[in-house]
Amino acid sequence: MAIKLSTGWWDIHTTPFAGLTCYRNTIVIDSGEPINTKEYMDTLVHETIHASRPDLSEAAVVKLAGDVTTMLWAAGYRLNKKRRRKPPVRR
Repeated sequence: MAIKLSTGWWDIHTTPFAGLTCYRNTIVIDSGEPINTKEYMDTLVHETIHASRPDLSEAAVVKLAGDVTTMLWAAGYRLNKKRRRKPPVRR
């Protein structure tokens, strides 16, 4: 799947290893991690911030991701795999 962020197009891949990483316009997601947890949301937000703002320090990314995740989680946002929309088409 590909998504467009402010820094360009990013590919998202799943793989069976621990954690998420963000490099070379690719975000790699652990396919074995439960997607309906707050920790998963925090990690996905964290890596998205790295992708959008590579100039931020790790400490700033951790703090910002925590704040965004806390707000989204408190507002009731959860990932429901059955209702996932199709990714946008690259143009």
